[in-house]
Amino acid sequence: MGDWRTDPTFAMCRALAAGADLSSFAGGPFDVRAAVAGIRPETKDGFLLGRVPWERFSQGGDVRDAVHLLHTDGSFRSGAGVVSGM
Repeated sequence: MGDWRTDPTFAMCRALAAGADLSSFAGGPFDVRAAVAGIRPETKDGFLLGRVPWERFSQGGDVRDAVHLLHTDGSFRSGAGVVSGM
């Protein structure tokens, strides 16, 4: 593992703290849309939500339930509302 001071995430956080516009990172490695677009469909379909360590996150149980709604019955509004509210 490299030095944290040379990590690209640290550089992005420093830039944001210095006033950089978040939109300047669009399309790059920190753009979740670009990351998700690169995930093959068979990987998404086989994702095991039960194996995510939800307890490690402060609102993990709520996120797990919201993601489950998004993944199973198509309750997009309910699931997306919970996730975006966090």
